[in-house]
Amino acid sequence: LSVQCDQVDFPVLVEALDKYARTTPLDLLYVNNSTIEKLEAGVFANLKLYNVQLSSCKISRIEDFAFRGQEDILKNLNLQDNFLDDVPIRALKILNILNLLDLSKNRINTIPNDAFNGLSKLSTLKLSDNNVTLAPFA
Repeated sequence: LSVQCDQVDFPVLVEALDKYARTTPLDLLYVNNSTIEKLEAGVFANLKLYNVQLSSCKISRIEDFAFRGQEDILKNLNLQDNFLDDVPIRALKILNILNLLDLSKNRINTIPNDAFNGLSKLSTLKLSDNNVTLAPFA
């Protein structure tokens, strides 16, 4: 099952998915041009998501446990073209099988040296169109 939405009311979408797609794994959750601002802890806890793309959604904050429930499920996460100032390290570190992470076109300017420690399956990291420098000894 794939869910693709443009300019959607995100809380309404999540509520509907929580109600109707709890037992159905989603190959792709694609949300574009919506206003999310913050991904709250456990927002996807009752879902099984393999690929998530939340692009151009004005996300500026991702809470520490936003991806709880996706630890051994989520493979690809695309957060391009949002308002992230920092890499959401605590939210990402639980994603044991994350293969692709796209943080391009955000507002990230510093990445701690250990930002991606523990993401042993990560093979593709996209950071283009950020003003990135590595933080010394962070």
